[in-house]
This record gives sequence, C-alpha cells and structure tokens, in this order.
Amino acid sequence: MKYELAEFQKNAVHDLLRKMQAMQHSYETDGSLSAVSLTAPTGAGKTVIAAAVAEGLFAGNETFPGDDRAVILWLSDSPSLNQQTLKRFEAASDQLPTAATMQVIDPEFARRERKLSPGHIYFLNRQLLSARGKLTNETEGSRTFYDLLTDTLEDPEIHLFLFIDEAHRGLGKDATPETVDKTIYAKLIDGQKGKNPPMPAVVGISATPERFQAAMQGRQNRDIKAPVEVPVSQVRDSGLIKDTIELRTPKKAADTKHQDLTLACIKLAQVSKTWKEYCGEHQISPPVFPLLIVQVEDKVSLDTLSSLCAQIR
Repeated sequence: MKYELAEFQKNAVHDLLRKMQAMQHSYETDGSLSAVSLTAPTGAGKTVIAAAVAEGLFAGNETFPGDDRAVILWLSDSPSLNQQTLKRFEAASDQLPTAATMQVIDPEFARRERKLSPGHIYFLNRQLLSARGKLTNETEGSRTFYDLLTDTLEDPEIHLFLFIDEAHRGLGKDATPETVDKTIYAKLIDGQKGKNPPMPAVVGISATPERFQAAMQGRQNRDIKAPVEVPVSQVRDSGLIKDTIELRTPKKAADTKHQDLTLACIKLAQVSKTWKEYCGEHQISPPVFPLLIVQVEDKVSLDTLSSLCAQIR
C-alpha cells in the first residue's frame, strides 16, 4: 500500500481476508454459501481498507498468502461511484495495478467475454442488469451476463467474491429477505433457477450495515458470518475523526463572512508552512498541501466569487 495503514485498518484487512478464505474453503468443501459485512464509520477509510484487502487477496501480504484463483465482482448502484472507487484503488495501492487488472463492465461485456478471469476486479453498475439492460437482453443466440456468471461459477479454478459497495443503499431502507427477493441483488446473490447459480461468497461494505444484515438474515442456505467491525473509538483515537466539533456564533448578528475567510487564510498559511517543514525534515515526496474549502450560498453572484477570490489572494 502507498499509505501507512492505521492499526484498526490493518486489523480489519486481516480479519476480512481470513473470513473470505474460510468462506471459499467452506464452499469448496461442501458447497456452503456465506456472507459477511465490513462495517466502518464514515472517515475510517473503507475504500483504503477494501483496496488493502484486494491487494492482499491478489498479491498476498504479511499474514495472507494470496489467492491466484481469486476474482472480485464489485457491484454498486452508481457508475460514478465505481469510477471513483477504481481511481482510489489505483491511488492507494502500489501493487494492485500490477497484481490485478481493474475493469469497468460495459453493456457489451457478456458478448465479448466467456468468464470472469482470476486476477481481475470487475466494476459493475447494477442498472446494467435491469430488465431492459443489454447485459441481460436475451436476444436469439446471444449470451447474457448470467450465462457468463454460470460459466465462471462452474469453473473450479476460479474463486469469485461478490463485493457490494455501499450495501445499505442498494438494498433499500426497509430491506428484508422478502423485499430483496425480486431485486437485481437477489438475482446475483441467490441465483435464478435455470439461469445462474448463487454467489458463494458475498461481502457487503457499508457504514450502516443493518440493511445488509437484515437482507441476508434468513436467506436460503446462506451462513451469515460475524461482521468485521471497525470501532468508532479506534478511529477517533487515530485522529481521523474528532470527539467534538465546536461551533460558535456571535450573540449580536453581524456579517462576519469576510472576517472568517481572513482567519481561515491565516490558518491555511500556518498549517502549510508546518507541513512544508515536516515533509522536508522527513523527506516526504510528494509533500502535503493542505486544502482550504470555502462553502458559499446557492446561486452566488460572480461579483461575490471574484471578491472572495481576491481576498484569498
């Protein structure tokens, strides 16, 4: 990894890889289906943890030997979220670009490919599996994505893991086994008679895993593993999230926007100087450049923006 993982992140990576290994072993031994969730509060670096898990799965790490048969199908409800995750994986991992091929699945994918290949992370937008989507369009003589999944799952030389990103969103706010039964997620997770087998190992990633857990509980012949949880206290102790954020407002109403921006610019200059010195002393390259974010009102005028920019300069 390009980043030094916090201890709680290392623990989550270790625990999830071991559970995934056990899930795959159970499937190979007796066909057992299973699911597990990765739960971490916002700000804990779920994407960084997931990147480290993928890196360990494909390339191995200090505690995990790696799996040269592994392939990840990464499912989300948003094409932009998939692109964002792919870019974050590339930014976070120094081994994934060489240990695995990351690919976004397009509407023609099932017509070009016969199987999902080991050593790949495939990013899939669930809308492509809708009734009108090209991936499921059963025109005469054409293959669907479910045909491709069947060929993949029936190959003993391929270990397929389904990751559901932001699992709480796709499953709905009141998700239960019954309400999920008719969804795209259910068709992938549970399989469809005469079309595709069920997914052997499902990993849900979310800051609020209750919906994923509720949807998985009671699913036919699927073992729900204890979730891999990142405690908020450990994230707080690392400094990634704060105990409290203190906000103050003056007793007397006044326009303090320009004063606040001036103070923010002074603070930015101070922390920029501190980071420049720190990076120089520790030979950190590229150096850290602090970011100032200025939130403005809706429909702000160009004159106001020009005034703010002039003040910052």
